[in-house]
Amino acid sequence: MTDHERLVADVFGIRGDYTPLPGEIDENARITGSDGRSYLLRISPPETDVSALRFRQSVLQAVADIDVATPAVVSAVDESTWAILDDGRTAHLYSWVDGMAYSEAGRSPDLAHEIGVAAGRIVNALADLPRGPPRPASSGIFRMRAGSSGNAWGLSTIHADSD
Repeated sequence: MTDHERLVADVFGIRGDYTPLPGEIDENARITGSDGRSYLLRISPPETDVSALRFRQSVLQAVADIDVATPAVVSAVDESTWAILDDGRTAHLYSWVDGMAYSEAGRSPDLAHEIGVAAGRIVNALADLPRGPPRPASSGIFRMRAGSSGNAWGLSTIHADSD
């Protein structure tokens, strides 16, 4: 059993296999449980603001009842929604949502339409959610700004949110 598998078993009560995934800020992994269900394990760095984690999870809760596949927060055995590890990092677990990257899906007009409909549902679900916590530009939380980069969505680079 790897350290990550032991962490998920001890903190979340789920035994399974660990497969690392890419991540820009958080350490991410797919956990395939012994029952066949999969989960997304995220381990955030020590400097991660707990209010940012609360906000992320409130966004997931706000979209939980709409007809769009979104991950759900998986509670720890003590019923908390994350655990602070001995080294100061924060472990949080989510249900796995199967899918593929848009770039791998063929970029058809029908798919683009489906994505637009899903985006509208998400925006409507989030309309009444309070604004997230204030955060410095170096926090690692980003937003997309419209631009003319020539990609399929007309989105340019990702800029740190400095509002």
